[in-house]
This record gives sequence, structure tokens and C-alpha cells, in this order.
Amino acid sequence: CQMSIITLALAFAMGLKFGLLACIGFLVFAGIARILTFAINLQLAMMGRAINPLVLQIFSWFCCWSLVAWLAS
Repeated sequence: CQMSIITLALAFAMGLKFGLLACIGFLVFAGIARILTFAINLQLAMMGRAINPLVLQIFSWFCCWSLVAWLAS
């Protein structure tokens, strides 16, 4: 639940900084990243190597923010 709140807060901040379209873009990219991080966590768990899911989530937030900021500028 906390990761979703942080994602929405980042989307709101993106909207304040770059506008509504950037906010929507961030949410779309964050949704895609959430699916990818779930698949990576599942694959690693099946292989027996666990990784902290927070690390992947922070990396995906950074990638989403960077991608939308690049597209918005």
C-alpha cells in the first residue's frame, strides 16, 4: 500500500512540474514497471534467489521519472 501511495505522490509531483500529460505518462510507465518488477521478482523467487522488492521499485521509479522528464522537456 505504501508503494502505491509513493507512486501516486510522484505522479502528482510530475503533474505539478510538467503538466497533466506527464502525470498520466508517469502512471502508465509506472504500471508497466510494476508488471515488469513483479515478473522479475517471481522469476528470481523460482530460481531461489530473493532480492529486496524495494530495490527494484526504487529503480523503476527513477527510470519512470527520468523517461517522462526526458519526454516532457
